[in-house]
Amino acid sequence: MARFARDAESAKAPRAAARGGRIRRGSVYRLRQIKGGRHTFNYLIIKAGTEFFLSRRGDTMTIRLSLALAATLLASVFAAPAAAQDATVTFRSLNPDVAYTLARAALEDCRKRGFQVAVAVVDRFGQTQVMLRDRFAGPHTPAAAAGKAWTAVSFRTNTTELVALAKEGSPQAGVRHLPGAVVLGGGIMIEAGGSIVGGVGISGAPGGDADDACAKAGIEAVRDKLDF
Repeated sequence: MARFARDAESAKAPRAAARGGRIRRGSVYRLRQIKGGRHTFNYLIIKAGTEFFLSRRGDTMTIRLSLALAATLLASVFAAPAAAQDATVTFRSLNPDVAYTLARAALEDCRKRGFQVAVAVVDRFGQTQVMLRDRFAGPHTPAAAAGKAWTAVSFRTNTTELVALAKEGSPQAGVRHLPGAVVLGGGIMIEAGGSIVGGVGISGAPGGDADDACAKAGIEAVRDKLDF
């Protein structure tokens, strides 16, 4: 059973009494403030020999604890920050300004080649950040460009490579029939520091190779920003 005393320094535990009832300097381990209703208490672990006491400042009661329980309390306090870190993740994603610069560069490259296209840039989760359609690009091109970019990010594979991997008769052929997937050349992953930060899709050029070329030109235009 728990044993109670009026305060930690006058606790009648045998080990503490052997030292005249005093707790030596350096034997108090502060835990943290815990709020209870309108009151805030500072909990301390006080070591007296091989026995531990839980002292709550602002109250007159001290609870005698076993060594195992005191160790458990200390472990839980110091493990709390680590547990909080385990509950969250950090990641890198494409800045919208960089996404726009990339899309503009890809559109301009296609124009120089004589192609009217749509350009879509998506973030690492496949959500569209930028959509540009040139004046004479077909009405289907925005959806196709966004689908290609989404497909590259979702499967972590450039779509030209996916065309070969998911050809009819192969085990991966079913990928072509998944909702939202556009298995045509022109979808390129955007990588920075070894991580996928987004994707770019082009639609409207005469063939997947031409779409890929414009997409790669857009990525190269922001390469210096991606490398940092």
